[in-house]
Amino acid sequence: MKKKQRSQDEENMRTGTSPETLSQALLDNLYYVQGQLPELATKHDWYMALANTVRDRLLDNWVQTLNRS
Repeated sequence: MKKKQRSQDEENMRTGTSPETLSQALLDNLYYVQGQLPELATKHDWYMALANTVRDRLLDNWVQTLNRS
């Protein structure tokens, strides 16, 4: 499956690296993956949401590297 090319100005919420995008992705992972609201989340919930946020970006970079080979 080919991935749609993004313009330089368009940033994917799942893989973007701007502070605003990372912040929103962290909150999305906390809510949709961990099933927690920020005000009720434990330190572990925040940690797991952050780990998933970082993993998404690492996986995207890895796949892009494989596609260049």
